[in-house]
This record gives sequence, C-alpha cells and structure tokens, in this order.
Amino acid sequence: MKKYAYLISVFLFIFLLAACSNGTKEVTKENKPKSESSTTDKESKNDRLQLLENDKIGKYLADSKGMAL
Repeated sequence: MKKYAYLISVFLFIFLLAACSNGTKEVTKENKPKSESSTTDKESKNDRLQLLENDKIGKYLADSKGMAL
C-alpha cells in the first residue's frame, strides 16, 4: 500500500510541476506580428482616446473624431 501512495505522490508532484511551468514559446521571424511601419506620427496622434464632457450626460469616452465609444 505504501508503494502505491509513493507512486501516486511522485506522479502528482510531476503533474504539479508541469502545470506550473512557464511554457514559453520561441518566436521566429515568421511568427512575429507585422508592425505597421507606414503609420506616421500624425496618424498615431489622431488614433487616441479622449474624455469629453456633455451638459446632459456628463463625461464620456470618445475617439479622435469625437465619436462616443
């Protein structure tokens, strides 16, 4: 009986170590996300969120064009 308890505890310990592992992946050139090199500083400034205020509804979140989100 002690033999089975020891075997089960070793198995559970190995399982616990595998479950808590980091699991990192290697990133190759093919798997890297494509960066948009064509965006300029002007475009990136226009893609920001802003907090606007309205008399009726109060403060709200809006995009660069003033459209509510």
